[in-house]
Amino acid sequence: MRQTFYARLRSHADALGVPLQDPADHIPNTRAALAVSEWARAQGDAALHAFRERAMEAWWARGENIEAPEVLARLADEAGLDADAAVAASTDEQWLAKVWAMREEAGDRWVTSIPTVFLGPKPVIGCQPYEVFEAGAVRAGAERR
Repeated sequence: MRQTFYARLRSHADALGVPLQDPADHIPNTRAALAVSEWARAQGDAALHAFRERAMEAWWARGENIEAPEVLARLADEAGLDADAAVAASTDEQWLAKVWAMREEAGDRWVTSIPTVFLGPKPVIGCQPYEVFEAGAVRAGAERR
């Protein structure tokens, strides 16, 4: 199943010209990176987007270990954030609790994959072609222009 997922993902990435690393030997535990993301969100939308962009690129394009404090510190620094504060946030109960609460909310809505986008009451789950989003938007009541 994992190989099928990566084959499909690679197909999408290749079609868009996006670099994608070979599959890692494990799926990372992203709680620490998500805690840093929530801490960055508290610094403002620009901080969140800057950190998230670097974290996504680090994992998906370069295959870096986004579980490692030194990687999180460097990514925070590259995003213009305080590296020491970011590493502290990665293990801070306040930010980890926020991540857990979001996970529980996602579970309550039957979210099983990232990304999940709700178009009306129906979710579009996972990395999907444009046509799937288009069809979902139309089903949710969107009108073509």
